[in-house]
Amino acid sequence: MLMSTLEASIRRLTQPINGQFPRPWMTNMAHPENARIFVVGYNQATGFPAALIGSHDDYVDALFNRSDRSCRKLYEQLRGDDGPSPTRKNIDKLRENLGRESLNDVVETNVICYSTPMSNDLTQKKNKGGKAAGAKIFKEILAIIRPKILIAHGARTAKELGRVLSTQLPAAASNQAEDVSYARVNTPLEGEPYAPIVFVIPSLAPPAWNVWQKWAEVHLAETCAQARKFLDEDARPRGVEPRLV
Repeated sequence: MLMSTLEASIRRLTQPINGQFPRPWMTNMAHPENARIFVVGYNQATGFPAALIGSHDDYVDALFNRSDRSCRKLYEQLRGDDGPSPTRKNIDKLRENLGRESLNDVVETNVICYSTPMSNDLTQKKNKGGKAAGAKIFKEILAIIRPKILIAHGARTAKELGRVLSTQLPAAASNQAEDVSYARVNTPLEGEPYAPIVFVIPSLAPPAWNVWQKWAEVHLAETCAQARKFLDEDARPRGVEPRLV
């Protein structure tokens, strides 16, 4: 069976570094290359120690949800009795809202696909190589998959994503009265035009989450409804211009 461009890339980019397998995504898709939506954070807290996972082939099978392996089962296995992290629970809330809009072709990723307990740990010398590798993974999977919608959560994420897209993204809403924040982006990505819609929402990670959690459900629902609207508009057949005689 021929290997997809995405899988070939993932196999090359997810070799262990600092004892962990880099985490390119969480998804329930068997073919992530077909995702229309990326949910984007900064970097993930839960590491995937290579010694606890097994072979690299086993890991790749989990990433592509095949051979009775899956991203989520692997995550839950490694979290053990601690259960999902607070941020994971909030990402699940966003996914539930996307599901209500029948948007299930989703990849959850990070602008830096390398795990540290706290995002500030990326500044440590020992994590320099991991940070660089994690940033490269994100840029490469973005260039291959080219989702139509990006939902970036958190100011730091939006700043770094803006660098990747060569644009300045708007700030997220700061209260319930403000509209959902988004931008239409047109940028070259690996030499080819790329024009996604980028939504920017407040962080799904504590402690920033605690500031807006009371109005988060309404805001997440509205964000997902607008994402559905943009995708529907994009899929609508374009009208034929009348001929002039």
